[in-house]
Amino acid sequence: MARTDKFLALLNKLIGDASAMIQTAMPVGHGFRQIQDREAIMRWSNELILFKSLAEELIAPWSARLRHTGEAIYTRDMEPQLSALKAIKFAIDEGLLTRFEDLVIADTIGDLTEQADYLLGQNFFLAAGVIYRAVLEERLRKLCERHSCLPTKPHSTLADLNQALYKARIYDKSMMLHVTALASDGNDAAHNKPGFTKEQVERLQSGVRDFFARFST
Repeated sequence: MARTDKFLALLNKLIGDASAMIQTAMPVGHGFRQIQDREAIMRWSNELILFKSLAEELIAPWSARLRHTGEAIYTRDMEPQLSALKAIKFAIDEGLLTRFEDLVIADTIGDLTEQADYLLGQNFFLAAGVIYRAVLEERLRKLCERHSCLPTKPHSTLADLNQALYKARIYDKSMMLHVTALASDGNDAAHNKPGFTKEQVERLQSGVRDFFARFST
C-alpha cells in the first residue's frame, strides 16, 4: 500500500475512533466528560503520531493542533485534534491538500480559525472556506453535546446539527436560517463549486466569528 493510501486509511480510523470515544464518554460533573477506555486513548495517541509521520509536510497547517499526550482522559483534550483531522479530510476529499504544500505556516499558529484567516489573507480562499466550514460544524456539534440534543442518526451532518439546535430552542429561526446560509457557502467551498468566490469566504469568516461570539461552548 502506498504511503498516501496508508495515511488516508489511518486518517479515517483516527476520526472514527475519536468520534466513538467522545460519543460514549461519561459525564463527570462541571461540564466535563471522561473517556472510559484508557488503553484506547493511548492507542489512538500513538496512531496519531504515526499519521503525522506518514503525512509529513502535507499537514503542516494543522501540525501544531495534532498533539495528544495519550494520558488525557477528557473529551475536551481530544476534540481539537478531531476537528483538525476532519479539516484535513475535507481538504483531501476535495483535492485541496496539494494547495497547502507550498505554504509556510509558523508552528505557533495552532487555532484552526487563525489558520483559515492566514490562508484567506494569502488568497487561498477555497482552502480557507473548507476550514471555516469544519470549524462551524465542530462548534455546532459541541453545542449539541452541551445541550444534550445531538442527532440520533449516525454521521450527522452540519444541517442535522443546525436543525437539532433549532428544535431544542437553543437559537431561533432567524439564527437557524443564518447558519444554513453559512453552511451553504461552506459546502460550496468543500465541493469546489464552480464560480465560488472569495466574497463568499469573507462572508463565511464574518458569520463564523459572529456565531462564536454569540454561542460559546
